[in-house]
Amino acid sequence: MSASSSNGVAVLEIADTGMGLSQEDQARVFERFYRSIEANERSTQGTGLGLPIVKAIVEAHGGLFVA
Repeated sequence: MSASSSNGVAVLEIADTGMGLSQEDQARVFERFYRSIEANERSTQGTGLGLPIVKAIVEAHGGLFVA
């Protein structure tokens, strides 16, 4: 994670070194309740709500969310 400012705007960058996602999963990862097949097969716990909630919070504060 890194934080900086540019022209009076806060810029936060987050990187994940998890199990990785296929191109299809990357396109859908911000859909509510979406879980990859790999996550389900590995019995990885989660609801598929974390990233959609973060995106909604960023956008509600006037932020731009770039994946």
